[in-house]
Amino acid sequence: MFSIEYLTDPAKLDLYYTTAAPAAGFIPHATVRDLDRLTINPGYEPDCEPTWTPTAAATATPAASATPSVTPTVAPTLTRTPTPVTSATPTQPPNLHLELWLSTHAVHPGSLFEVRLDIVVTGNEVVADLYAALDVFGEYWFWPQWEHEISSSHRWLPTGKTWIPVLWFVWPDTTDSLRGLAFHAAAVDADNGDLFGYEMETWSYGPR
Repeated sequence: MFSIEYLTDPAKLDLYYTTAAPAAGFIPHATVRDLDRLTINPGYEPDCEPTWTPTAAATATPAASATPSVTPTVAPTLTRTPTPVTSATPTQPPNLHLELWLSTHAVHPGSLFEVRLDIVVTGNEVVADLYAALDVFGEYWFWPQWEHEISSSHRWLPTGKTWIPVLWFVWPDTTDSLRGLAFHAAAVDADNGDLFGYEMETWSYGPR
């Protein structure tokens, strides 16, 4: 599975490439938010080798043998059969299933806390606006900017499964605890504003 994050801080890059993404089973890649160029982070260059496909050797064409003489016959008259006109295959409307995934619902100091959107698209590809928000007793912070102003991520989603990271970090060494926190997530059709799906998950944090 492939994970994309938008990081520039060297400490966060090192945590992302060496700890967080591998612990979740992802192949990490940190790049710019516009995704308009390939970013190779120093120290985390991709490990790949070119492959070579051999070209098959040409075989000699055997010499043609002499054609024996034949008595010519009159060619039959051919009747042209019209080619039937085929109609276009109708497109299948997209269907998007959204799941809000939390690595744990009870976070403790030193544990990796990860939140992501698991999306499955059947039918045709779809363009959607994805929303996620942290809810602290009715006060909201919206991903990806994590500000109070409502924001979303405009995404092209291909047919099949897509995993989108929302939040991940190692919980600090805290002594207080809090319950009744929540994350909300929604996917909206970017073309007509229809709601594809909505999810909510509650969580808490505190010492073990």
